[in-house]
Amino acid sequence: MNYTCKVCNKEFNQRCNLVSHFLTHTGEKPHICEFCNKCFCHRSTYLQHLRTHTHEKPYVCDVCNKGFCQQSTLTRHTRIHTGVKSYVCDVCNRGFSQRATLIKHCLTHTGEKPHICEMCNKGFTRKSVLAMHRLTHTGEKPFVCEICKKGFGQKSTLQYHVQSHERKKARLAKKSAKREAEMFLRNLITNG
Repeated sequence: MNYTCKVCNKEFNQRCNLVSHFLTHTGEKPHICEFCNKCFCHRSTYLQHLRTHTHEKPYVCDVCNKGFCQQSTLTRHTRIHTGVKSYVCDVCNRGFSQRATLIKHCLTHTGEKPHICEMCNKGFTRKSVLAMHRLTHTGEKPFVCEICKKGFGQKSTLQYHVQSHERKKARLAKKSAKREAEMFLRNLITNG
């Protein structure tokens, strides 16, 4: 038996699917996230959204073991490993495994910077770069060194800083080894 939507005539083989579909026409969103109050028409979409808060990642890549909240994200990710680049730039013919990456790349040709800082009107090609830029206005330093607790505005700056601790540790170890070698030689010469 088929169930037909009275609004758009789309057909469903189960009544529950028609009921779920009908919510897209009414605008009703009965599923509410208890973390952020975002509302959803469909329970499945709501459950996927919940994983962004719980950090549950049940879909795992067989190649690199990276976890994902959604099956579709895992499917998109696996293209990185297969080398398949279905999305090709019309301007330079460079291929990409993901559509979103192609869209970001195309901005390099147009010069378009759709993400604008509301504080200084500076434009950025990527939303993530705008988010990092905003930290220069707020002074917020969310990336903290575990060793000395110094804060940084960018993850890359923190990573460079952590390397300075590693370099210092290596220098100290080298000095210590040199001192031990010198003491060993002195003892060898003195005690013959």
